[in-house]
This record gives sequence, C-alpha cells and structure tokens, in this order.
Amino acid sequence: MPSELSADRFQQAVEAAPGSVVVCFRAPWCPACQRLAPVLEEVEGQLAGQVAFYSVDTDHTPELAERFALQAIPVLLRFEAGKQVGQLLGYRSEETVRGFALGR
Repeated sequence: MPSELSADRFQQAVEAAPGSVVVCFRAPWCPACQRLAPVLEEVEGQLAGQVAFYSVDTDHTPELAERFALQAIPVLLRFEAGKQVGQLLGYRSEETVRGFALGR
C-alpha cells in the first residue's frame, strides 16, 4: 500500500522529488477507492525504484484535496520533477494505472 502523506510531508515527498511520483487521493468510505487499493499495490510493486507512490486520505487532509481542486475520488495525480503532469479519475485497471504511472 502506498505510504500515507500528510500536508506537512507533501512538499518534501512529492514537490521536491526529482523523479516520477503518483499520489492517490482517497477516503476509507469510498467503494471505488477500496477497489483501486489492490491495483495500486500491485503496480507499486512492479514499478519499485522507477515511480514513487503515495496516498492522501482526503478526510484527514482536506487542504490537499482543496489545493488541487479535486471534485471526486479516487483520483491519481502524476508528478514529474515536482510538477503535476497528469490526472486519472476513478477506478482503473492495472494496465491503465501502470501506463499512467509511466507517463504513457
């Protein structure tokens, strides 16, 4: 499971990261988020060392969801060298999530 990020750690872990980072914004009560969790775990394992994966609980860290103007969850945001370069909304297949994480 991707490491949980707080608002305090977000800047260091994501915006200051030199490489690729995928952040999943989710909530424990969200059925689509629960279905996406094992997909993220699988892709995180496949791409270990290539892409960093993190998770943000929007119930505990609403300021980050607000900062990115998120209207729904789950949503994946992809960052390259600290800049947001992609967004993927809703439950997606392992193949789609892997491609998104790799920038394809």
